[in-house]
Amino acid sequence: MKRNLLMGDQTLFRDPDIFEIDHVPEQFNFRDTQLSELAYAIRPAMAGGRPFNSVLRGLPGTGKTTSVRVLFSEIEQTTKRVLPVYINCKNDRTRVSIFGSIFNRIFGHYPPTTGIAFRKVYNEIGNYLSDSRTVAVVCLDDVNYLMYENRLNDILYVLLRLYEEFPGARLGVIAAVSNMEIDLMTKVDSAVWSVFRPVDIYFPAYGYEEVREILSRRVRCGLYPGAMSGEVLDLITQRTVTAGDLRVGLTIIKESVANAEKAARKEVLAEDVSTSVSAKDIRLRDAIGGLSPEEKKFLAVLAEVVRDSEELPTSGALYEVLNKRLSTGPANFYKRLNKLESMEIISLTPLQGRGQTREISLRYEVEEVLKVL
Repeated sequence: MKRNLLMGDQTLFRDPDIFEIDHVPEQFNFRDTQLSELAYAIRPAMAGGRPFNSVLRGLPGTGKTTSVRVLFSEIEQTTKRVLPVYINCKNDRTRVSIFGSIFNRIFGHYPPTTGIAFRKVYNEIGNYLSDSRTVAVVCLDDVNYLMYENRLNDILYVLLRLYEEFPGARLGVIAAVSNMEIDLMTKVDSAVWSVFRPVDIYFPAYGYEEVREILSRRVRCGLYPGAMSGEVLDLITQRTVTAGDLRVGLTIIKESVANAEKAARKEVLAEDVSTSVSAKDIRLRDAIGGLSPEEKKFLAVLAEVVRDSEELPTSGALYEVLNKRLSTGPANFYKRLNKLESMEIISLTPLQGRGQTREISLRYEVEEVLKVL
């Protein structure tokens, strides 16, 4: 009897990159309205003017990043007068790193990491934009990662007031926000908001038919014919819609195909469809992926303390443990604690009558956090 088994050197993937979250498809559907609104905001830059600033609001996996990438690609193919700069705030979270990325887009290399003052980098960027009359459009993606320590306010202030020191310099900001509870107006002071004044562009969650069409196109481009049936795709689509995050569907497809390959099958079956992936899982992976090695060690100890404590630990008790195990001083301790809260990995609850003491809880299961770490 002929068996439909996959040989060890074969794969169901025609192109696995098609299922990566940062892949930009050749045909990008269901975001025409948002693309038009974003193009309208950027349009003054095409004539040498200052673009309108904008805020892209929508849950994760609703097309904000892809919309920016699609429009930036079109700009690069159309004109040299506008310089699009994409910055992932999960990776670039400081004024120095953000301006370093802008510097790299202009000059083709990053500034030295040591021995050069921020002011020199700032001046070179400002002088270039002023002298060349190039208009910069800077996208701060996942800007919620800049919410702690007033970083967003400081970074926007420097970006948006560049023209005051460098006449003729033109720069606009696109801020993408994935947390719908965040009100940017409350996160910056009046001096910044008076210049920022963004156009608001909303990205709703995709509907069932939209999700199925998007995933279907990815399957046709990324898998070999016959690798996934319509019934299995329907199952994945339903789970994606329930999660409200397109990234869940892409991850389920990758894991399901991996399961089929592991079983040496040439077709993904319903039993291969992963049940472990959720929008919450992906948010946790994204959040932890944005931490430095030292911050990951900090979180690991925190998670272990939460796991081993009968009651939720207080900030004071946690500091004693972390100081012993990681030699964490009070300044770094509270800096990292506040960052984990801003990234929605932990919750900090003030204790009545205990001054600055706060109770610490994880927003995810301890074992999930430790597994990702």
